[in-house]
Amino acid sequence: MKIVLLGGSGYVGKGIIKKLSSYDNIELVSMSRHGGTDADKEEWSNVSWLSVDLDKPETWRAEMATADWVIDLIGVLLAKNYNEYYKKTVKPVLNVIKFIKEHTTNTKFLFVSANYAPVGMGAYMKAKLVLEDELIKQLGQRAVFVYPGLIYHKKRPSVYVVATVLN
Repeated sequence: MKIVLLGGSGYVGKGIIKKLSSYDNIELVSMSRHGGTDADKEEWSNVSWLSVDLDKPETWRAEMATADWVIDLIGVLLAKNYNEYYKKTVKPVLNVIKFIKEHTTNTKFLFVSANYAPVGMGAYMKAKLVLEDELIKQLGQRAVFVYPGLIYHKKRPSVYVVATVLN
């Protein structure tokens, strides 16, 4: 099984890679703007670490065409406004959704969404809901949604502080 992680070099992506990389029957491909660090590549040498630009399909479509699952972990927790959320989290993924619809028949798409956001984070929720709607329209039952709540850890101080205050 081939799993492509969009945003795989981020905190959550690395957590998923840590869990899934021990399975011999899973091929993992991490796609992000920066690829992975040298330390990531050394620790998880069985993972393909790719630096991609989702606005340039030639950087990712070959891997995407053979994926069984695509997991979208691209996300910005705090942005100035909806336009910034759209630019960073919605627009790039729309290209992937369109590609999957037009060029694959079995690829499933797992979207890490949200079903709640605190006051002042309406733009964050709007971005999540826009992608959910598009996934349902374009991929139907091939789209799967998870709603994990706020993901935080002491190793990510900026998010940890927010989580502590919200808690």
